[in-house]
Amino acid sequence: MQKNGSSLPLFHFLDDTAKPWSKRCDFVVFNLRKNKLHVYCIEFKSESIPHDVPEQLKASVDWLKALHAIINAYTTKRSAIHATKYVLSNHPDPTLYLDVEGKYLLRDHTIRHYHYAEIKDMALADLENSNIEVIR
Repeated sequence: MQKNGSSLPLFHFLDDTAKPWSKRCDFVVFNLRKNKLHVYCIEFKSESIPHDVPEQLKASVDWLKALHAIINAYTTKRSAIHATKYVLSNHPDPTLYLDVEGKYLLRDHTIRHYHYAEIKDMALADLENSNIEVIR
């Protein structure tokens, strides 16, 4: 109970103000291809790539793990989730933030960077990321 007589919400960790729950990425896209569930965790940035991008994408994968556990608890459906993480930016020169190949973030080698112009007219299945986290 709070001072003004109101109580905290039962599931306050679902609030957008709760940490780390609120540190999710911008989009989580589910794509079923050939009976395989691919999930794309995508963070959009403009001309900067802030230091907390890896935490945002990790929180999103943690959310997927929680969702997967809930589905397993309430259904007999057992399906793996194949999750990949991306940051899309319009950074004029992101090389400072990327590996020597210019593809993955230095702070987290599982996060694939794309410039917005690179993905124009690209299909989800064409996004490259060799770091797939399988949630079983």
